[in-house]
Amino acid sequence: MLKLWSICRNAFLQTIRQPVYIVMILLTFGVLVFTLPFSGYTMSVDYEKSDQEFLENLGLATLRISSMLIAAFSAAGVLRREIEEKTALIVISKPVSRAVFVLGRFFGVAGAVALAYYLCSLAYLMTVRHHVVPARSNPIDWPVIVIGFSALTLAILTSLLGNRWFGWPFTSSGVWAGTLLLTAAMVAIGFVGKGWRIVPFGQGLSRQLLLELMMMLMAVVMFVALAVAASARLGQAMTMLVCVVIFVLGSVHPMIFARWGETYPAVRVLGWLAPNFSHFYPQDDLRVGWYLPLDVVGFAAVYFVLYTAGLLGLAVALFETRELSEQGA
Repeated sequence: MLKLWSICRNAFLQTIRQPVYIVMILLTFGVLVFTLPFSGYTMSVDYEKSDQEFLENLGLATLRISSMLIAAFSAAGVLRREIEEKTALIVISKPVSRAVFVLGRFFGVAGAVALAYYLCSLAYLMTVRHHVVPARSNPIDWPVIVIGFSALTLAILTSLLGNRWFGWPFTSSGVWAGTLLLTAAMVAIGFVGKGWRIVPFGQGLSRQLLLELMMMLMAVVMFVALAVAASARLGQAMTMLVCVVIFVLGSVHPMIFARWGETYPAVRVLGWLAPNFSHFYPQDDLRVGWYLPLDVVGFAAVYFVLYTAGLLGLAVALFETRELSEQGA
């Protein structure tokens, strides 16, 4: 367990120090903020309700795509890079089993991706709490704007000054500062309503929405396992391509494999092997009375555990037979 923890910690720190990691988080923040003005144009009698539903669905779609991109960029070269730099060969000679090495890298990258997802989820919950402002008569949620932007600005200043004065890595210090400050900001916003009034904690946020975010996190971690398995044999570019193709196929799984699987047995078998990400995106259930059945959540959790375990087993099997010494052309 000590060896596993050391490899996991190293992979986690390497991931959060990558510039693309924090750039993707900041881009997601910006897109989530801009979904607020873009969501106020639905055509409905009860336009305030439809605008808010559109905002929540648009934000969930943004989180889905951005988290998968962060997972793909972070995990695509997690094993390939260690092989090319001969780090894997040095670690395995300690001795450390190849299975422990693969699992440690997976848990480290999965933890870093989950942290990025958590930060983006905080920004998403702030936009949902703010609500769409379809008319000038609707009040602006100033606590969300002031507290949220103050926490983000303070996190950026902390990382900049820490890098200048103490030599802290800008990306990792910014991630840690953002985690602490944005969490504190979300807690404060939970108690402060519009007009700076004290309200019961969590007013304006749906528990079902939090449950949906948890289900999407399972899909993200499963996607990390897929990228790790692909990187055991492929280069970074090919791993990214495989991840994008499988993500698209998994997102439209019922439309392709359920429709054509009844006619073509090969398609049916391929549908059993391909991941079905639609289990983790039940927005239709959320729109019907804002109730998400527990059996849907339970099935998604079991599917996540079994499929992730299968992907990790595949990653270990591929890495066990991988030649780690330098190869000729």
